[in-house]
Amino acid sequence: MDNYRVVVTSLADADLDDILDYIAADSPARAISFVTEWQDRAIKTLSVVPMGGARRGSVRFFPFGDYVVVYEVHQEQQTVVVHMISHASRQWQELIKDRL
Repeated sequence: MDNYRVVVTSLADADLDDILDYIAADSPARAISFVTEWQDRAIKTLSVVPMGGARRGSVRFFPFGDYVVVYEVHQEQQTVVVHMISHASRQWQELIKDRL
């Protein structure tokens, strides 16, 4: 099976920027390592095992540290679309409705 292409929406990219700003305010080094983890772990996982996340309605999600990555899988196009990266304590189940 070929790896899926991972597309991060502009809103999810903004989520990531907000997370990095928050982390960098306390620890710039940790913000840099978070980006590396995002690229090495989250993006790779989504591309290799796109159906690995739990399903809730039309989206899938998986934990990434203190965060939740919310995405859709488009099997025909072999694409994963990341719609949201949210702190796990937020009500992401409600927030995602505005992004789909």
